Amino acid sequence: MDSSITLQEKDLPSSKDGQVDTIASPRISHDSREVLNTSSIDPILTRKMILVNNAVDEIGMTPFHWKLFLLNGFGYAVDSSVVSQLLVVCQSIAQPAVEAEFGNPSKHVKGIALASQIGLLVGAVIWGFSADIIGRRLAFNSSLFVCAIFVLIDTDSEILISRSVAIYSAGAGGNYILDATNFLEFLPHSHAWLVTFMSIWWAVGYTITGLLAWAFMSDFSCPADATVAECTRQDNMGWRYLHFTCGALVIVMAIMRLLVIKMIQTPRWLIAQNRDEEVIKNLNDSALKYNRGFSLTLEELEAEGRVLHTEKSVWSNVRTKMHFKGLFQGRKLGISTVIIIANWFVIGMVSPLYSVFLPYYLKTRGAQSGENSNYTTHSMDDNTKPNRAKGGNGQPTRYYEDAEVPDLPPVVMRSEHGFEYIQPDLHLTIMQAMSWPGREPSPYGNGCSVQKKSLNSQSTAFTSYHHLSHYLVNGTASSPQTTGSIVANETSGNVSNADGLITGSAPTLLTRTTTADDPPTVVVDFGQNVVGFLSIDFDGASTNSPGIRLAFSETLQYLTNVSDFSRSDNGDTITPGSDQVQVAPDPYTWTDTWGCFASSTQVCADGLHGFRYVKIYLDALAADSPFTNASGFVGISSLSLNFTGFLGTEDTFSGWFLSSDDGLNQFWYDAIYTNDMTTDTFRENDVDPRGSFTETLAGKLVLFDGAKRDRDPYVGDLAVSARTSYISHNLSQAPINILGDLAEHQRSDGWIPPASINNYTLTLLDYPMWWVTCVHDLYLYTGNSSFPAQYYQSIINVLDTFYPSVTDNSTNLITKGVGVSGSYGDYAFIDRTGAITYFNALYVLALTNAASIATFLGGHDDDVTRWTDRAQTVSAAINANLFDSSVGAFFDGQCDGTPCATHAQDGNSISVLAGVSSPAVALSSLDYLAANNARAYGNSFYDNDVVSADYSQRVYAFISYFEIEARFVSGLAASALEEIRRLYGWMASQDPGITMWEGIGDGGSKYEGAFTSLAHGWSTGVASALTNYVLGVIPTAPGFDEWAVKPIPGDVTWASGVVPTPNGALRVDWTNDTTSGVFTLTISSPSASSGLGSVPVSSNTTAVAVDGTAAWGSEGSVGFGATYADGYIGRLAF
Repeated sequence: MDSSITLQEKDLPSSKDGQVDTIASPRISHDSREVLNTSSIDPILTRKMILVNNAVDEIGMTPFHWKLFLLNGFGYAVDSSVVSQLLVVCQSIAQPAVEAEFGNPSKHVKGIALASQIGLLVGAVIWGFSADIIGRRLAFNSSLFVCAIFVLIDTDSEILISRSVAIYSAGAGGNYILDATNFLEFLPHSHAWLVTFMSIWWAVGYTITGLLAWAFMSDFSCPADATVAECTRQDNMGWRYLHFTCGALVIVMAIMRLLVIKMIQTPRWLIAQNRDEEVIKNLNDSALKYNRGFSLTLEELEAEGRVLHTEKSVWSNVRTKMHFKGLFQGRKLGISTVIIIANWFVIGMVSPLYSVFLPYYLKTRGAQSGENSNYTTHSMDDNTKPNRAKGGNGQPTRYYEDAEVPDLPPVVMRSEHGFEYIQPDLHLTIMQAMSWPGREPSPYGNGCSVQKKSLNSQSTAFTSYHHLSHYLVNGTASSPQTTGSIVANETSGNVSNADGLITGSAPTLLTRTTTADDPPTVVVDFGQNVVGFLSIDFDGASTNSPGIRLAFSETLQYLTNVSDFSRSDNGDTITPGSDQVQVAPDPYTWTDTWGCFASSTQVCADGLHGFRYVKIYLDALAADSPFTNASGFVGISSLSLNFTGFLGTEDTFSGWFLSSDDGLNQFWYDAIYTNDMTTDTFRENDVDPRGSFTETLAGKLVLFDGAKRDRDPYVGDLAVSARTSYISHNLSQAPINILGDLAEHQRSDGWIPPASINNYTLTLLDYPMWWVTCVHDLYLYTGNSSFPAQYYQSIINVLDTFYPSVTDNSTNLITKGVGVSGSYGDYAFIDRTGAITYFNALYVLALTNAASIATFLGGHDDDVTRWTDRAQTVSAAINANLFDSSVGAFFDGQCDGTPCATHAQDGNSISVLAGVSSPAVALSSLDYLAANNARAYGNSFYDNDVVSADYSQRVYAFISYFEIEARFVSGLAASALEEIRRLYGWMASQDPGITMWEGIGDGGSKYEGAFTSLAHGWSTGVASALTNYVLGVIPTAPGFDEWAVKPIPGDVTWASGVVPTPNGALRVDWTNDTTSGVFTLTISSPSASSGLGSVPVSSNTTAVAVDGTAAWGSEGSVGFGATYADGYIGRLAF
């Protein structure tokens, strides 16, 4: 292409009337090192080219050039995606699928790679040569259209495959060389570097096509071991979808080249054709459109004379030879041409050799490349051979030949590294929530002292787990608990080798000769509560389509032929409470997925379950006939689980807690595991109730209320579960997603919905206040200032619009029945009316927290004053109107116009935390609860049954957390720890163990029977209580920029732990030697933060030292700003 070379020279010969003159331009320079001096070939073309180059430079870079960069760049992407990926990489990705359908050997299929390379060569030659003859515009526009059309051709015939590959490769090959040429001939010299920079588009093409290949080839391809007869076009559409999608993208961009750019001939090609008028017209159009100027005139161009041989046809021999002869004009140019050709020759060989022929060569000579699946990325067992087929509910499954059934491991295995995620069709390795070893000797010396050590965020001298050993729940270092077992006394009917699906020794066989026989049944105990999608590796079955039914339960007590809870209990009627499977005769893996195998009502499964036990029995519903039968035989080789909760492995814990009390330690880690089970992605078919799904949360990380039921994130629950996330894994994204979504659905009157349930219309009176406190916690624990700033107006709307509208102005108390509040419920849907202590105390807490947010954000002094004043007003009104002086506790609501003779845990506890209660009232109300509400399994949320039957026997760990917190705040460590041990000890000792219940009923029962969620995030407050009060760490400024450490030890003799902060880990270690009376506290804090430390003392004359320097003595403070109050030497500045 003789006109694609741009030169800048001076002192070139000029021809006027046959005389040679000299022209000079200050913008033109000549370098003797240039490979080609075109004046030796055609001096007129050279001079004209210089004039045109100068004109292009004068006009400069315009939007037209940037459009060219984008659309020509897409041509590079086409080269990488259509050629390199769809043809070269596709020959390693798609070719196995093509071979599976058309067979191998096949000269046409094997010829794809060759057809591609020939097409590229032919395309480059044809379009490269023709572009010099017919012009850049037609060649440029036509190459992409040819490429796109033949990519889109439906290649049903193996012969057409190679032919279409060859043709669209020719289009891509021609397009590639034209992209750079076309772009360069329009560019000013100042931006010539963009030609090289266009190579970035290769990466774009690789990325797009790689993602498309991953999406289509993973789910729409025949199994790798399928024969030609088994692999039909219908089952093997993935590689076609890949071609069709890429072809559609290419044709769209080809059309955009016509409509967006409206390509014209390049000025440099036109000048080589001696079409001077068109050159000036095109330059003038560009200058006018973009308000630019240039000095070149038609007269100047024509004055230079006529370009050599342009009087002849473009097809003449003379002009045709010039295209090739010019490449070897002179020694330097000839060498350069040869080197460039050789360079591209080598590149052209290496790419297909590496991507196509090397893998093929190795494979044909016995090399094993392993699993070639695009979706399976991990494997547990070298014997497993996963392929794809269709299971009972149409899910991807795994087949095995009879002789190749793997020796699979147990359902649940012991692990030293916490929970490991294994792909859905492999095995889940599960371990318990954490346990701990014996306490290390304290490295700190005797003496009542506080030791200070700075720790910056880059330093990890105190590693979270250097002293933790992970054993199964309730196990010890010497005797770890075994997980995964068959519940022997639940096995019934004709079952052979019941343990086989656990041990892997041989398949478990369920046989039922007639429907008169008892259904063969096994019950598998996963060892602890889990959540996710169950998979069953079936080893084979009789040919009459025997049915398997599954029932899931968190406890053996509620394990029946139907699950303890399924979505059929909350309005989803596709299952009768059990999950159904049609078992195929050949071995495969079935995965529990919501939906039906036949029509929309037959052989249906519920999908995700939260459970500890699963009952597997051979049976069939009459309604599922003829798709399943209640007799036959079924072999099961193993079970597995895709655990969908947050995987709390050791490396995910940025915070931890240990103490001298093994029970407290276990409760802390049990709480974290419970919360991890409820930390999951919001998916349409997993939410509960079913009507809770919302597109605004779809695919986002959230904190569900429960694992098996109540799978919708409620903001009241978040008041506890979010704190659990902050102190353990430092997870804030789930709370952010929930709080932001609810704020976006705020009503015009300021009310914020509690959750997405009922399209955000469930009317609860307390949850907008919990939303405010949760925003405060998010700010305080994570330092995220952008969120409260973004939703600051929502806080104002809640506190200054909605709650005043439900306030009785005569009492200054929120009163249920005023405004819209009459029918509104609360966290427990308690039927109470009038002025209720709980609502008003929570209002004071929300106002106080909002004032804190406003203070930290700054610039909201009026809001701070208004909310602080109102909090004081409401607090005074609570004490004046709602306190029962006869018992020393607050009333709860009104009965027939007077205060009800009942006292609730919620209002009395939160009054302490909100500062409503004076110290004396706090002690009296907490004493009242201890005397009247204590049960063997925790403290009930009412002292009697005035409001409703059994309320005096019901315990909610959710509200109990706030009572426990109030006890610590009031200095009642002994009663706080006693309540913790009673409440959480009860749940830990009952089936299912480990996880924490939604509620406890009369006698310690599950308060809603089988429906009760036994893994509920709102019950995990024990973790925060132990971290904030026993360990003693509380943030006092956003992001722990300021903090307070005040251990409240009770009978605990030592504690260690880390709290994650944005600035780094804040570590606290303390020991309380009750024999010597020495308390030692060590704080290791990030250097970017500051705080106050406090230590408990026996009297105000106890000596306290910091790093060996006295801080307090018999005479009082002697340094560090030490003060004494309530049994503590505190406010020791760090």
